[in-house]
Amino acid sequence: MKFLIRTGSITLFIAGIILFNYYYMKQFGEKRMVSRSKFEEINHVLIPGAGRGYLEGLPNLNFKGRIDTAAAIWHHYNHSKLIISGYEDYHLMHEVKEMMAALHDLGVPDTACYPEDKSEDTFQTLENYKKVYGTTPVIVLSQKEHLERTLWLADRLGIEAWGYVVNGYQEKEIAGIHLREFGARVKARIDIFLMD
Repeated sequence: MKFLIRTGSITLFIAGIILFNYYYMKQFGEKRMVSRSKFEEINHVLIPGAGRGYLEGLPNLNFKGRIDTAAAIWHHYNHSKLIISGYEDYHLMHEVKEMMAALHDLGVPDTACYPEDKSEDTFQTLENYKKVYGTTPVIVLSQKEHLERTLWLADRLGIEAWGYVVNGYQEKEIAGIHLREFGARVKARIDIFLMD
């Protein structure tokens, strides 16, 4: 009986920490979301990696939301420097190449795009941004749930980052996205802890 109580207490404690971490990043990120007018003062626009489609052949709405928004932003604020981040393994993953091609199809010239193809996750995306651009302010285009974590990570890396919410998830995906974010936000904490 004592074992069960101890195990239950530890489980509740860990669950509480994970829940706190999730909502802390949510609140932090929500304060850093901006409207379109922010693009008038910040030139750097970061688009985190996303592939055109899933392995099952279904279109990736995250990809479409980020690319459509990036193109619309550039056409309205053509001083914007679009930093296309993602991963290329030259076998299966071609995020950056696919994103560049999609932007080109939407009338964005290659000269407006700055590819970075060595980032396997959000933490690497921000680390690589900092290596090239330092702490230059940046607006990140992504879905709200992803942005909350991204903006928290950027802050811990000393980057002045703002978030612009784009479309992406279907209603039926939201529960799964939230569940995934619990784990992703724990990983974000670990990434920062290991960095220090």
